[in-house]
Amino acid sequence: DKSYQLPGGLNLVDVAYPDGEKVSSGQVNIRFYEKGYSDRAILHIDDGEDKISLQIEPFLSRVKYYDSYIEF
Repeated sequence: DKSYQLPGGLNLVDVAYPDGEKVSSGQVNIRFYEKGYSDRAILHIDDGEDKISLQIEPFLSRVKYYDSYIEF
């Protein structure tokens, strides 16, 4: 189990999944597989002033960055 702690000043608002589920508290699992793919999800992050979205796509090696709160 490898977890990641966000740097100070950043708060995870929620994690959204394509099926409409959103998790805003507790532990959130996003799997990254050995063959180079992952679960699809959007992480919504608040830095105290702005909200950003990081979109993880299963077969893309880069995370998409949006300087707003986006949905699937």
